[in-house]
Amino acid sequence: KQNLSDFIVVGRPIYQAKEPREVVLELLKDC
Repeated sequence: KQNLSDFIVVGRPIYQAKEPREVVLELLKDC
C-alpha cells in the first residue's frame, strides 16, 4: 500500500478546490 501522504501530494493538483481532508476521505472511499 502507498502512504496517504503520497496520495495527498499527487492528489493536490487534481483536487485543488478541495481540502486535503476531503481528498483523504475520497481516497479512502475509493479503497
